[in-house]
Amino acid sequence: MTVLENLELGSFLPDAKAARRESLEQVFELFPVVKDKLHARAGSLSGGQQQMVAIVLSMFGAIRKIYAAGVSVLLVEQNVGMTMDVARRAYVLEEGRIVTQGPTEDLMDKPEIRKAYLGLS
Repeated sequence: MTVLENLELGSFLPDAKAARRESLEQVFELFPVVKDKLHARAGSLSGGQQQMVAIVLSMFGAIRKIYAAGVSVLLVEQNVGMTMDVARRAYVLEEGRIVTQGPTEDLMDKPEIRKAYLGLS
């Protein structure tokens, strides 16, 4: 299977399939080298590159399952895209202090927050 086919394996459920494009972009943001290898056979990747793909998908998949089971999750993560996709509430830190907080959808709707603190346009 290709790298792309392996990545798509994690998005067969309807909700995940609907967000497949965004999820792939988040993987590329985390691991840019993977984007250049999408059509390569997964077995042709180095061991480290194979682990990058597996770790990202496993980690965020596990977090979603834990949360779906009714368990609260505190996630400290620098990958804004994937984190905001998983989280219901976020706290933005600057120099160790909370500068803003709220439901993720509220934060994502504020252009100044998206640009200044989340690195998104």
